[in-house]
Amino acid sequence: MPGYPPAAPPARVERSPFSSLMAFGSPLGALIASCVAERVDRKWGIAALTGLTAVCGLLYGLSFNPTAIVIFGFLVMVISSCYLPLLYSYTPELYPTEARASGMGLTYGMGRLSNMVGPLIVSFLYVGYGYISAFGYIAGCFAIVSVSVALFGPRTYKRTLEQISEGA
Repeated sequence: MPGYPPAAPPARVERSPFSSLMAFGSPLGALIASCVAERVDRKWGIAALTGLTAVCGLLYGLSFNPTAIVIFGFLVMVISSCYLPLLYSYTPELYPTEARASGMGLTYGMGRLSNMVGPLIVSFLYVGYGYISAFGYIAGCFAIVSVSVALFGPRTYKRTLEQISEGA
């Protein structure tokens, strides 16, 4: 598809040095996650961090200044590397022991399906409606995750798997 993947807005940032600067956010985010993962309620950590990803990702997509692009890109990398370990720990806690493997398999499969369909939607939006719609769609997806986890996700912090399964 022409123009895919949608990189930066029209004032494109040169890939090499700026992408490298943004990539430094991943190990920093993983380090932060390793320090706080057992100290915060995963439910609220995921809700907050996916909400921040929505905001920073949208600002990244709407930025025309190379410095702003690098800053928001860096923040997206940091935040993503913080919430993913929380998400990968939280998801299996939601299933009772006897259904954990199949529940995780279903969750993993749905994630792979979204990884297959998501780029097609982004490409359609980008080609048909411009880069703003693509970044808006992605930010909207993160916002939906944030609100869904906040409203419907059970608390797991300092609770045993038995307590979580019972809904206590």
